[in-house]
Amino acid sequence: MAIEEKKVGVGEKKKPTTPWKPANIIDVATKFKKPDFRLHWVRTDQIDKKITEGWELVRSERPEDISPERAIIDGKSPDGTVRKRNLILMQMPEEMAQARAEYHKNLTEMSVKNKTKQFAQDTTVDGSQTSYGEIKITQGGGK
Repeated sequence: MAIEEKKVGVGEKKKPTTPWKPANIIDVATKFKKPDFRLHWVRTDQIDKKITEGWELVRSERPEDISPERAIIDGKSPDGTVRKRNLILMQMPEEMAQARAEYHKNLTEMSVKNKTKQFAQDTTVDGSQTSYGEIKITQGGGK
């Protein structure tokens, strides 16, 4: 279904007042953000794993005020957790989140070093290297 544009003058079309942008259905309201905590949307089938890793469920301050009707409109569930479709909002203290990120960064770096070493070994035949120059692996996101 096409949206009609009103003509302003001869050959002129009225321009929209605000640019269109796609909806962000998992936008986190500022009222759920606590200082020194990191928020993360998690699939509901991953909750047990995330709790084991240190994530906590985000609950609204007054679950008794949440009715089933509001649960559908606001994305809040009757148990006080914040949900959108099959996602649930969880939080982790920022210090722990930074330690977790550092751990995963180190795992990635070790993996890259091991793959580089393995490649060098795989390209060596009878003691002579069949690849020339430096092996350089770049990780995504770099400029």
